[in-house]
Amino acid sequence: MKRIITLLISLLAAVVTLQAQTTITAIDSITRPYNITQYTANDVVNDSTFTRMLRFKNVNIATSNDSGLVVNKGGSGVIVSALLNVGDSANTTGTFKLLIFRDTVTNVADNAAWATAAYYNTRMVGEIDFALTNNGTASNYSFVTGLNIPFSCATDDRFLYGVLLAKNAFQPTRAQRFIIKLGIIRN
Repeated sequence: MKRIITLLISLLAAVVTLQAQTTITAIDSITRPYNITQYTANDVVNDSTFTRMLRFKNVNIATSNDSGLVVNKGGSGVIVSALLNVGDSANTTGTFKLLIFRDTVTNVADNAAWATAAYYNTRMVGEIDFALTNNGTASNYSFVTGLNIPFSCATDDRFLYGVLLAKNAFQPTRAQRFIIKLGIIRN
């Protein structure tokens, strides 16, 4: 009888832990400048000459105050999947790298070379590689599953940030849209 009670307590603790975790989708997007300047390896893909970072927001918003990836500042979770959707059927290939940070870092303008600095490593959560596949319509995508990238947000923040890089030469089209979604289990 004692074993059964111990087992039931263990199962109840596991159920409570699972209920405390919530799966969400985080999203941000970039619309490139109106040019066709080719990217080279490690060039930043951004929406303008400004230095805006990607800021991943919760699209499964339960309340107007719940756009953060985590409930409390400094919260944590795990990235389990990622999707890159590039809106244009003209590009059938392309490889990209998403750098993910727990806090903002100094970004660079579109089509400028990314130069890493030592302090980025203390803010970096991980990176995800994407290889585009043409889906036969007006967009191309790369869906990455099986990820296990744990993160904790900065102590005064509830978001993750990102920088998208071209891994090699890539010929864009004018005003091309890049949408990035992250599948996250938040604690």
